Amino acid sequence: MLSAHTQQRRTGFTLVELLVVIAIIGVLIALLLPAVQQAREAARRNSCANNLKQVGLALHNHHDTHGKFPPGYIATTTANSTYGWATYILPYMEQDNIYEAIGNPRSILDSGVTKGGAIIEAYQCPSSTLADKQADGFARSNYVGNGGYVISASSGDNGGFFGESSEFKFRDMVDGTSNTIMVGETEGHGDRADVGFPVWAGTRSTTTTGTNGRLATIKIGNQNKPINTLLSNTGADRPAFSSRHPGGAQFVYADGSTHFLSETIEVGTNDAPVNYGVYLKLLVRNDGQVVGEY
Repeated sequence: MLSAHTQQRRTGFTLVELLVVIAIIGVLIALLLPAVQQAREAARRNSCANNLKQVGLALHNHHDTHGKFPPGYIATTTANSTYGWATYILPYMEQDNIYEAIGNPRSILDSGVTKGGAIIEAYQCPSSTLADKQADGFARSNYVGNGGYVISASSGDNGGFFGESSEFKFRDMVDGTSNTIMVGETEGHGDRADVGFPVWAGTRSTTTTGTNGRLATIKIGNQNKPINTLLSNTGADRPAFSSRHPGGAQFVYADGSTHFLSETIEVGTNDAPVNYGVYLKLLVRNDGQVVGEY
């Protein structure tokens, strides 16, 4: 018959048993962490898509009110260019106070906290790793307009949804609203002082062809810019569409729908519409090309 002292000793865990339990818990945590990270990224991606839907709705409301979409930007001869398209839709983004503080979107850019320096959450992707503000005080935006394509840096109408002093209407979306990109994501560059850091207000200077917060264009040839191409590149003046979402970026189309496009989407070349890939066909509103499955 076992003594009371022996029975008491057998009710606890041995050191080996404790180590085994800890090891099992460690393995379970290691298996669980990737799933938690994926769930968090899925939530961030969904929040980003909602931001783009809000931007798309604001652009539609601007068209309903003014009979046209806002210009991509209106260049000036001053030391700084004017505000970009994202400024013109502020009243439809529930940001009337900022719009009223700006007063005249054709004026010189102001990085004041109630103007270009105001942080607008609806303009920022939750997955972005960029700072909230650029070094000059302008607040970040991860959403830039579709400026079409260029063979070299240029202004005017490049076949995109926006252009310099553009006044496009729904009727100008010749390929159909469901086949035309309005706005897409950009992560820009990680350097807050770099010209490619994306901001919502507009562009800082007419001395560069940079379009920080206005438009993104795809430049075929020596600077091909498919999705996510320039995430690690600095010094480029027109940031490509890009994001921190794994494998691609999100876009809102002219019909108001949002889509995730893979970074491996076919680009094609811009020497002739018949050679456009799916990506170029979606960026050019009037190429007359049918978009297939993607």
